[in-house]
Amino acid sequence: MRRLKTIMFFILLGMVLISCASTYRAPSATSPTVEESVSGIRSELFESAVRVLTNEGFGIKYRNEEAGDIITSGKTMDFDQAVADCGSNMGLPAQFINEMDITVTLTLHIGDNRVTASADIAGEDIRGNENYEADVRCVSVGGIEKQIIQKIRDRRASAM
Repeated sequence: MRRLKTIMFFILLGMVLISCASTYRAPSATSPTVEESVSGIRSELFESAVRVLTNEGFGIKYRNEEAGDIITSGKTMDFDQAVADCGSNMGLPAQFINEMDITVTLTLHIGDNRVTASADIAGEDIRGNENYEADVRCVSVGGIEKQIIQKIRDRRASAM
C-alpha cells in the first residue's frame, strides 16, 4: 500500500510539472522604439552615446557617425522586469525567468537634439530544464532604452 502511494505521488508530481511547463505563454507585445530630445548636435551626442555604452559594458558592433547609427554587441545581464517582458506561466509573470540571464543588443540613432533607441532582448534557452521545456521569448518594455538615453543626457549636461 505504501509503495502504491509513493508511485501515485510521483505520477501526480510529474503531471503537475508537465502542466506548468505547457502553460508558458510568450509575450504578445512588441519592443518599443524610444525617442527623446537630448540637447546637442549629432557629433557631440554620438560621442557621448559611445562613451555611455562602453561604460555600461556594451561592445560597439557597428558605428557610423555620419549617419548617426550605433549597434552594440549583446550584453548578458540578469533578468529584470523593468527591462524585459519574458512571458507568463499560468497567467502570472513567469517567476522562473528571474533565475535566467538575458542578452540585450541596443540600436541607437543619433540626430541633432534627438536620440532614438531600441533593444533586442534574447532570453536564455531553458530547454532541458527539468521544470520547463519552452523557448523563452522576451521583448523590451522600454526601460533599458530610457536608462541609456538618460545617461547620454546626463553626460551631455556634465560636459556643458
